[in-house]
Amino acid sequence: MNENSKYEKARQRVKDKMDFYCHIATYVVVCTFLYFINQNTSPGYDWYIWPVCGWGIGVFFHGLNVFLIGNNTALMDDMIKKEMDKMGD
Repeated sequence: MNENSKYEKARQRVKDKMDFYCHIATYVVVCTFLYFINQNTSPGYDWYIWPVCGWGIGVFFHGLNVFLIGNNTALMDDMIKKEMDKMGD
């Protein structure tokens, strides 16, 4: 792997992590806002929990993709090499 390719992969990983951190920050701000709206409009029913849970599932899978699935570039490179070997020349 040449330096340019390494740089591009590292750059993409950093971008993916920054996108995830922005996603979490947005999630926290919006969920807090929804909580206060809920408490001021209908304190007897906690409806804010539904968007918090739904969006939370999305944040969870985004994190899995960034830190676990997307982090296995060596595994992916190995699988690509095996597939290329199966195809032959």
